[in-house]
Amino acid sequence: MKSVVLPSLLFGVGLVVGWLLKPGAEPVKETATVAKPAVPRVEAPAPEVEEPAGSDPVAPPISEQQNFTPPVPMIGSQAEANVKLRDEAKLKRLVEVLGLTEEQAASLVEMIEKVRTAPEDAENSGFPGPSEILASLKATGESLDATLKAILTPEQLVAFGEMRKRQEENRVASRTSRELAEIQDMVDLTEEQRGLLRERLTEELVESAISAEVALVLESSPLPLGAGTMNAQAVESLVLMKDAPASDDPRIAHLELIENQRRELDQKVERLKGILTPAQMLRYEAELANQRFILDQMAPPSP
Repeated sequence: MKSVVLPSLLFGVGLVVGWLLKPGAEPVKETATVAKPAVPRVEAPAPEVEEPAGSDPVAPPISEQQNFTPPVPMIGSQAEANVKLRDEAKLKRLVEVLGLTEEQAASLVEMIEKVRTAPEDAENSGFPGPSEILASLKATGESLDATLKAILTPEQLVAFGEMRKRQEENRVASRTSRELAEIQDMVDLTEEQRGLLRERLTEELVESAISAEVALVLESSPLPLGAGTMNAQAVESLVLMKDAPASDDPRIAHLELIENQRRELDQKVERLKGILTPAQMLRYEAELANQRFILDQMAPPSP
């Protein structure tokens, strides 16, 4: 798959858990001798350290506290192992649903590897804009689609088409539930309002559905594509930014990302009009005002 550059920060954090095991105490052996009474040991009082005037006791840094284990990012071999496990599961699911033979499965893996390692066009070696990224994703998906038709039987192609349809339906249902849950956390909705919002959210997501070719190369694709894939929400953001010009200036790219987030907030308000009451809308907009303030603080300073 052709490499795609998207200005985003992804950071996965894992926690390393330390276990402290202490050996059990040795058993006490019986003896005929009588133990001498223990003489109490008197500890010398610790010298008092005079605190500077006006100062408060300061706790030690967390890195010096007992049993502290710093979090570490999931990188290197662990990330590669997770990607490999995910792809193995995807391939087994394809065998399960389509009834792939060993020869077909091997051909599929080989075909995907060829597409992933295809060289970039020399003309497009610069920093691509949203439109160029979307076009590259679509071209890669079309290449995969054409090769699948050469590997699968007609019956398997039908089954694969149904699998892709279920994938899109599941994406819409999952996204609708997340969007509705976000609104419910902020606003006191009636049962009727929840039903109306679910219908409107579903309609919007169906209308803005990602093309079948692009969906084939995303992280949620039924194909084992390896690392470096993009998720559906990132592609939806690219669609909103598709008219933005390509630029090698990271500051311009940063500003466009923030502006895209502002447009998404505006869309969220529009979709609720006619369903929420004035008081409910005021509550929702108050929450969005806080998000807009955060976006303003994230904007890079002027040169």
